[in-house]
Amino acid sequence: MPTPALARALLSVPLKLVLIEGAGEPGSLDHIGVEVGSTGEVVTESTRLKAQAFQLRHEDNVTCCYAVQDKFWIDGANNREWEIYTVLANAPESVQTPAQPTRT
Repeated sequence: MPTPALARALLSVPLKLVLIEGAGEPGSLDHIGVEVGSTGEVVTESTRLKAQAFQLRHEDNVTCCYAVQDKFWIDGANNREWEIYTVLANAPESVQTPAQPTRT
């Protein structure tokens, strides 16, 4: 899908900007995240975007970025990934669980 289609598709959810310092090049952006209020909203957005022919990668109950999350990923322009997620609980800073994504 072209970038404008992805941007239009994702604009139906409110945006919450979360910045986490990474190990990449200064000024670089790893991915873009959109936090929603519940797992139900993750499922709703996943269903909506899948119906628009976007390819999604799901991760449920994963620990990432200091939180336990349900989420899915979608590819954007320039191989930049977007994640739509909800925080289920805080996680200790030292706990990081590798994701086990599945394409749908």
